[in-house]
Amino acid sequence: MTGNKNFPNFFILGSAKCGTTALYEVLKNHPDIYFPLIKEPQFFCNEKLYAKGIDFYLKTYFSDVKDYKAIGEATPHYLYYEKVAKRISNDLPEKNHRFIIILRNPVKRAYSLYWNMVKEGYETLSFTDAVEAESERLKDPMLEKMGTLKYMYLNSGFFGKEIDAYLKYFSKDKFLILFQEDLIKSPEKVYDSIFKFLNIKDIDISEESKVNHNEAAMPRFKKLHAFLRGKSGFKRLLGKLLPVNLKYLIVTKLINTNMKKENYPKLDQELEIKLKKHFLADIIRLEEITGRNLDHWK
Repeated sequence: MTGNKNFPNFFILGSAKCGTTALYEVLKNHPDIYFPLIKEPQFFCNEKLYAKGIDFYLKTYFSDVKDYKAIGEATPHYLYYEKVAKRISNDLPEKNHRFIIILRNPVKRAYSLYWNMVKEGYETLSFTDAVEAESERLKDPMLEKMGTLKYMYLNSGFFGKEIDAYLKYFSKDKFLILFQEDLIKSPEKVYDSIFKFLNIKDIDISEESKVNHNEAAMPRFKKLHAFLRGKSGFKRLLGKLLPVNLKYLIVTKLINTNMKKENYPKLDQELEIKLKKHFLADIIRLEEITGRNLDHWK
């Protein structure tokens, strides 16, 4: 365990496709909050990164931290892996254990995650076929080692189960559990609850907070997108010539420039009903954890 004052003291754990990007984009502009430029360090879930050690983590993502009351990171992969909870519990002082989780109807989230995987070039199956293939695909041990969300459309949507795994290591008062629907309807109230949770001053939330920071989109040029997302000599050269943060900024800018807004088709109604039943028991458990009535999810 390190006593480094620049160690993060809160995490946005997830869930993916539920509003973590919106939270990050607004909170990073708060004068009391520090986030690394790279939104998702993935350090605690990726075996290759975690093997490099805590000093690597601090030097890479938090070396320029100065006087901030809240030092955070936002990796939505973390919620799905119990190994992350165990590592944070072991590697960080107890005072640094604070977690923000934002959730969404798990069926809608699964469908949104699917289209995100299509966008990224990882998915070629239809949603129905991808759901049917999920269990077999997840047998690949490399996925767990990478701490990835790849192919985890349904498996990553059992929020009650995932939070229960974290509650083995941390007390319930360490968590602020939010819902995307509240962020859309009443962003000011949601951010006020975050400021209180992090013990930092309230600030006025601008119209920026009402923007969808992760809209449905598809690449204009798929080959260019694959080149920018994958490994290449160009990116390795950038890595040698530039700091990791600057490399990330350049590649991210190019990826975003290549995107065009494109709404995906509606989910098949029969499949939606089937998936609601699939998540029902876990939704009931989530209601017990949060005290929230989620009948509209059922």
